Amino acid sequence: MTPISYDAQKCPKDRPIPGEKAMKGMRGLCVTVRASLKEPPAQPLTAIGVYGFITDGISSESVLANNPDLNTDAGQFTIIPSIAAGQKEVTFEFIAALPMEKDVAQYDNGIGPLNFNSLRVVSFPGGQQFGAISPCEMDEFSMECEDWENENGAYKKAAFMVKSNERTKGR
Repeated sequence: MTPISYDAQKCPKDRPIPGEKAMKGMRGLCVTVRASLKEPPAQPLTAIGVYGFITDGISSESVLANNPDLNTDAGQFTIIPSIAAGQKEVTFEFIAALPMEKDVAQYDNGIGPLNFNSLRVVSFPGGQQFGAISPCEMDEFSMECEDWENENGAYKKAAFMVKSNERTKGR
């Protein structure tokens, strides 16, 4: 996959930020990327994982919270909901973690130069994909959960991985 264009803006306040704990003290920006696929899919795909390395074009530091030191391809950093058969371009969004002192106002695209390396999409048919985890799922009695509920409404428990997976049939 090859990026064509990208721009960044401040994330909406109600948007869950993946890697929020790892990004403590950093600025999170929502980056929208338009990219071309080297090989358009022969069949429609859903819940496609996006993998790779993204670094700041000036400092060469990772802007992905799940791979701050660039030692490993730490996993997918976003999901594309669907790609149609034969589709040649995709758009996806990810959260960039930048130092607070970086002046992004000087850049027309809202973030400055980024380098994309080993960017690829991977589809796991029938597989589970990651999703945002609220503080209430981690500890429903925590202060963070209380704050989350004040912003998002009452927390409702759900049975995710096991009962939502067709392959396990609720086992």
